[in-house]
This record gives sequence, structure tokens and C-alpha cells, in this order.
Amino acid sequence: MNNQVIPNLKKLAGKYGIVLGIVLALMTIVSYFFYLELFTKWWTRILTFVIILSIAIIGSYQCKKASSEIYTYKKAFTSYFIIILIGLLIYTATNYLIFNILDPNAADFVLAKTIEMTKSFMENFGASQEDINNSIKTLTQENQFSLKNQILGLCSNLVIYILIGLLVSLGLKENKQITE
Repeated sequence: MNNQVIPNLKKLAGKYGIVLGIVLALMTIVSYFFYLELFTKWWTRILTFVIILSIAIIGSYQCKKASSEIYTYKKAFTSYFIIILIGLLIYTATNYLIFNILDPNAADFVLAKTIEMTKSFMENFGASQEDINNSIKTLTQENQFSLKNQILGLCSNLVIYILIGLLVSLGLKENKQITE
């Protein structure tokens, strides 16, 4: 029976992963079409973080409710990980497609706004012109939307969410019942 429960949990987690990916892709698409500067705002990153965690936790909890067996730490983490992985893969692919294939000029716009914000921020904190120039040079040398940087971003996000998932899974797991 255990072999049948795991695929069902993976399937349910996969559905939540797709939901997460669609939500993140829609946020990206709406931002792209209506207000491109949202890609440079700090609060959109926090909102994205909260949405990712919320959907991953809700999805993991729904997997727990759907489980007919004891929801072990392994099952909890597997469900959480599948949700995060699928969601972030869809999100990363959406960003790559928009900024490299559909409209590379949008990436240039986001870079220009990022440079403008970085310069303003550093000036407000009294950074030297040399430090400001070095930061701007660093920003312009790397395309933040390149395939390499998108994959690096995906990997670093996965590490962060995996670490959080280790804690979330502790909260969702059920202790094995003692049989007498």
C-alpha cells in the first residue's frame, strides 16, 4: 500500500507545484505588460517569497490531509520539495522566455532602472563615486536574465526554500503511533 500512497502524494504535490508556477508566471506576465518597474521593487520580492511559501505550505498540508498513512518527515519534505521545484522551474522558464526571447529590450529597461535605483540608494548612504561606479560596472557586465544567471538564481532559490522546507516538514510530520 505504501507504494501507492507515495505516487498519489507526488501527484497531488505536482498539482500544487503547477498552481505555484502558474501564479508566479501570471505575476511575471502582469508585471511585464502593465508595470515593468515592478521587477526592481524590493516589496515584490517579499510578496513573491510569501506567495511561494504559502502555496508550498498549503500544498504540503493538503498532501498530509490526503495521506491515508502516517505522514512522515520524508513524505512531508518530498511533497514540499516537489511543489517548490515545479513552481520555481515554471517561474524561471517564464522569466527566461520573456526577457531573452519575447522582449530582450525589457531586460535592458529593467537593468537601467536597477542601475538608477542602485545609484540613488548608494548616494543616499554616502558611498564614494568610485564605489558607485564599481557597482554599476558589475551590474552592466552580467545579464541578470541570461540562461546561466537564471539557472544560478533557480539553484540559490532552491537552497533557500529547501532549508525552510526542512523546518516546515518538521511541523507537518506525524509521529508514528505506538502499537501495544
